[in-house]
Amino acid sequence: MCMSTTRPIWERIPQAEKVFDRFHVMMLAGGAFEVVRKEVASEAGGLGRGGMWALRGNAERLSEAMSEIRNRLVKERAKNLREFLRDLWNYASRDLAELHFESWYSWARRSRLTSFKKLAITLKEHWDGILAYYENWTTSAAIEAINGKLQLARKRARGYRNFENFRAIAYWFAGDLRVATNLPKPLPDLF
Repeated sequence: MCMSTTRPIWERIPQAEKVFDRFHVMMLAGGAFEVVRKEVASEAGGLGRGGMWALRGNAERLSEAMSEIRNRLVKERAKNLREFLRDLWNYASRDLAELHFESWYSWARRSRLTSFKKLAITLKEHWDGILAYYENWTTSAAIEAINGKLQLARKRARGYRNFENFRAIAYWFAGDLRVATNLPKPLPDLF
């Protein structure tokens, strides 16, 4: 069986629900923030010494001097919008998270920041998938780790002759199996 003739995964398990995890949502928020950062930098005539590092990463981890540079360079709304969105995954129930998400969405749509308005529209389209995290408290991180192992196996072999060979290697790599080293020695040929 050739791998290209297999059916898509959503046809095999139609009851599965998509869950958009924190990493990917915050990656989109980081992109929107980056657009605002570039606008601020061009208006200010450059970032100056330490400005780039002050704008990236979590505010909690910055030194006092870097926090001061960050607050001077970035529009407060963009920083607050990103950090308020990050709090979405800190709730104990879907209902509370949905209230938080609704208030963030409303705030982002009313802001004068075009990149965050676009982000709000994008996240609204995936509303149920983002809040699906609260149904079973899972993300795609584990499956992405397994996929990384499978892609590494595929690259190392430079392709497989057939699907059965790939499946065997997939079980080996993804299952984290070890080759047995204490096998008994074969009997010598007497004939």
